[in-house]
Amino acid sequence: MRRLWRLTKRLFQCLAAAAALVWLTCAALRPYLLDREQVAAIRRLSAEVAVVEAQNEALRRRIAVLKTPKGIEVEARRLGWVQPGEILIQTSEEPPPPPAPDPEMADKPPLGAVQAAPEGGFLRHTLERLSRALRHQPPAESRPEKP
Repeated sequence: MRRLWRLTKRLFQCLAAAAALVWLTCAALRPYLLDREQVAAIRRLSAEVAVVEAQNEALRRRIAVLKTPKGIEVEARRLGWVQPGEILIQTSEEPPPPPAPDPEMADKPPLGAVQAAPEGGFLRHTLERLSRALRHQPPAESRPEKP
């Protein structure tokens, strides 16, 4: 029993010493870890500041250019303004590409498509009648055939 008591006491002392060692190690490493996090934050913020400073410098240069008469004219033309006496001609953008063909609609004619009638169709017949009427000629059926 005494031996068990000593063994338990020794185990408890070892566990207490290990816990104290872990606590001391964490306490000693904490400033180092915090410092590392702060250094990383400082680097990140320094990079952000550099980007913003570059943007500010670009804006300062643009402001300086816009204060000149040539800069004002360039910006006005970019906005679509013209000087008195000038004529503005605008071109439109390229039309978007047509949609890809749908395999289900391959056998159907497109909307608004006119299919040709046999033997020239309605349009040809109408144009011939109109042409004859303007020339005062009789229809082809009643005219004699040329030899």
